Amino acid sequence: MTALIGPLLAKNPYDAWFFANITYGTLTVLAAYALGAALTNRRRTGLITAALFAFWPQHIRFSASEATHIAFVLWATTALALAALAARTGRLRTFAALVATTAAAVITRPEAALFVPACALLAIAHGPGVRTRLLSPPRIALVVLAAWLLLPTVLTIAGAPAPSTSTRPPSTPSPSTSTASPASPQPSSSPPAATPSSTSPPPPPGSGP
Repeated sequence: MTALIGPLLAKNPYDAWFFANITYGTLTVLAAYALGAALTNRRRTGLITAALFAFWPQHIRFSASEATHIAFVLWATTALALAALAARTGRLRTFAALVATTAAAVITRPEAALFVPACALLAIAHGPGVRTRLLSPPRIALVVLAAWLLLPTVLTIAGAPAPSTSTRPPSTPSPSTSTASPASPQPSSSPPAATPSSTSPPPPPGSGP
């Protein structure tokens, strides 16, 4: 997508990023129309869905920012629209476009792999178009091809190393620190031993000088 609109982007990478997000956000409004119309088979519902996206403050805010998920929203909305349309019509080209847009969404964001089951469920449950033709050779070939192309990305996401933690073994205490410090004397419950001066008997009466 970025390669297609590359000639229209500014030379400054920061400005180009903003312009690309604005383009993705604008196209998402069209995808929202297709989603609403495909789910209900009514154009009026598509127009209402597109209007909700167009005037949704969060969509306007993030489409004009440096957020990194705007392209994913576009691909995900398009994939959902194609899933609903393929479920109703059963056309092979619609199913191929569904597989392609779902793969694009997975490549765009690492957590987008969690979006695939939801999209597949919509395509299978919304109508008989995909459910009755899912095991046809062309559709199986498309799914296998997409899975093979996405396998490196999925493996990279699954095998991403966790944040490094300190694995330094505990240091051996030095002799100066390993020797226990002498304990402070504790008060004894037994009476102190008598000293000779304190235990000598008093002199007998009349023995004085």
